[in-house]
Amino acid sequence: MSYLRLHKNFQLKAPNLKSTFLLAIGFALFSCGEEKEKISPERGKMTEAVYASAEIYPVDMFQVYASRPGIVEGIFIDEGDSIFKGQTIAEITSEDVKINSDNARIGVDLARQKLKGKNAVLSSLRSEIKIKEQQVLLDSVNYFRQAKLYEQKIGSKIELEQRKMNYDLSRSQLVSLKINYRQTQLDLQSNYNQNVNALKSANIELGNYSVKSVMDGKVYEVFINPGEFVSTQQPIATVGKVDLFLIELLIDEVDIARVRLGQKGLIKLESYPDQVFEFIITKVYPFKNLKTRSFKVEAQFIKPPEVLLAGMSGEANIIIQEKENCLSIPLNYLFDNNKVLTEDGEIEVKTGIRSLERVEILSGIDENTVLIKPEKVE
Repeated sequence: MSYLRLHKNFQLKAPNLKSTFLLAIGFALFSCGEEKEKISPERGKMTEAVYASAEIYPVDMFQVYASRPGIVEGIFIDEGDSIFKGQTIAEITSEDVKINSDNARIGVDLARQKLKGKNAVLSSLRSEIKIKEQQVLLDSVNYFRQAKLYEQKIGSKIELEQRKMNYDLSRSQLVSLKINYRQTQLDLQSNYNQNVNALKSANIELGNYSVKSVMDGKVYEVFINPGEFVSTQQPIATVGKVDLFLIELLIDEVDIARVRLGQKGLIKLESYPDQVFEFIITKVYPFKNLKTRSFKVEAQFIKPPEVLLAGMSGEANIIIQEKENCLSIPLNYLFDNNKVLTEDGEIEVKTGIRSLERVEILSGIDENTVLIKPEKVE
């Protein structure tokens, strides 16, 4: 029997898993007038596989959180929406932060007026400097004129010294005014810069209350509504890639040592009950989840289904090895893990590898044995 034939229309069953049904084994060939299903073991190629439960998730799916607690002022997305990087997801309000931002903006306006306004301090100082420069010029003219007159023996020495003193005083006052102007300018510029920085800081803090997307993708879940209080530990939404999905597999501890990167497998999804899809292992997480007592493995579809949605689930088998010329029976003809029902009654068998739907029989029955399918009772 070929590999494809063995796996056509299979029903995924987990080796060593507890069934949701209790098997009630009927030893009679007929019940209520209906003949039981019968088969004989067959030989063919088999594949040993590790069972895993499976769920489908978008690539890079993550939950979005607020960086600051507050009241939700607005939600700007809906489940199923496409979203782009930088798009606002939600606005969180905080009166204290708004007040700080408004105060910082007022501070910048006042500092700008002092530095650059028409009635600014610097404007007044510039007027004083201009007047003093004119005074220096006048005192200079008076002094040098008086000095020439004194050389001509006109005027007194006291009058010359008075002119010089006036000239020196006005020059000194001009220098002082210019120094004061430069210092005042530096102080006002520094004050303006500090207020600008304070406004930037306040706006950054205010921006922390605006929750934005960090990627292009799709909104898969929204957890809050406007008017609700949200903490930094409460998710606002779930965002992920639009068309890229991964398979998350949970594998029992007894099987994880046999799983490797690059191994292939088959998965059957609840949404596609009559189809089987191939995948390849892309990541094996090195730690055990203590709650589920299982290891997580990620895989990618080799050829994905036409439609995939986050949260789809199913069962999968990771292919460990293939074996030729195996004597095998369907898994649903085996009960208690090592027994079959024949026309002669219950027989114990020794099993080998297990595929998605079949189990290898090493001993106990042969190709001529007629098996009866056990009944299932809820």
